[in-house]
Amino acid sequence: MLSWSKKLTALELGAGAIVMGSGMAAISNACLALLQAGAEFVCGN
Repeated sequence: MLSWSKKLTALELGAGAIVMGSGMAAISNACLALLQAGAEFVCGN
């Protein structure tokens, strides 16, 4: 049985995929991957 990430990668013909439980988890993961220690992140609505 293939995992969800492997199925998504094959479906999109991509190099890889990460499956998360929520949109907030995906946003947090993206921010943490891009920011470095001491960086500031400002957001608003």
